Amino acid sequence: MSNNLLAKQIIDKIQSRKYSPLDFIRSISISGDNKIYANEISKFLGTDEDLSFDVDNKYIVLIKKLSWDSNFFCFNICKIVDIIRLNEVIEYTVDDAKKISMALLQKLRLHNMKYCIWQIDPKQIMFNEIANASGFGLLETRLYYYLNLSDFKPQERYDTRLANIADIPTLSETAVKMVNPFDRFHADHFISREMADKIMAKWVEASIKENFADATLVPNSINPKAFCTIKYHKESWKLWGRNISQPVFSAVGPEFRGWYKKIISELNLLMINEGSQFSYLVTQATNKAVLWTWESLGYKFGKAENVFRLII
Repeated sequence: MSNNLLAKQIIDKIQSRKYSPLDFIRSISISGDNKIYANEISKFLGTDEDLSFDVDNKYIVLIKKLSWDSNFFCFNICKIVDIIRLNEVIEYTVDDAKKISMALLQKLRLHNMKYCIWQIDPKQIMFNEIANASGFGLLETRLYYYLNLSDFKPQERYDTRLANIADIPTLSETAVKMVNPFDRFHADHFISREMADKIMAKWVEASIKENFADATLVPNSINPKAFCTIKYHKESWKLWGRNISQPVFSAVGPEFRGWYKKIISELNLLMINEGSQFSYLVTQATNKAVLWTWESLGYKFGKAENVFRLII
């Protein structure tokens, strides 16, 4: 089978699924959500970042080398994106898991990968078995929460503004100092505290200067030490059939205690003004304070996800 035909088969398999990454937002178009997911996969298939391989013409293991991350941390990092069953009729077996595990480890060593990340939905029992057989360790359990923004009624209004380049030093310092010990970088002892701190600071800078985020909201202060970035995902709204946005990265210094809830409240209004209908956020299952804040603002549980990593 040619590479083009194989790529088409992979994309078709994904788009025909009855579930999708954001299907916890019940009114979303599952086919549209899967098309967005498939389009992201198609961007790296056949490129230098593509480390994918097949197993007995039954499974395709989709692996992407993370070039940005590899350059930042100075060692080769990759991500298992998905495993595609080419024949849904053939029953999955434990032997399949062993074969995939062995082939996976060989592939990663062949390409000198040092670090591999894998985000797995808990209902994917097959993926969990392969991860265990391959020596992956659990780093983080993530929870997704969502809100129908038409239900949001602000309790109060708070004085905020969009961050600018002059705010980067203060916000970067806040991101470094307010460590979340449960995020996958700080929870992984393989990654030094220094490098974990550096990537937090880099994300702040890139969010404001390099379009990692569409906007960053802060208290209306000269030296704000609280922030949250947001991605509107407007390029996906048509396929989703719903206008869905995502607050992404946040930190709050002690001088601005209580401002996380205020910023999320104002972000909800900002998203509404931009035309968003739904919002979703992601954090660790251990982050009780953040989960409580979301629930107090009307957010509901969407799904869980486990994040595994392998050192090769």
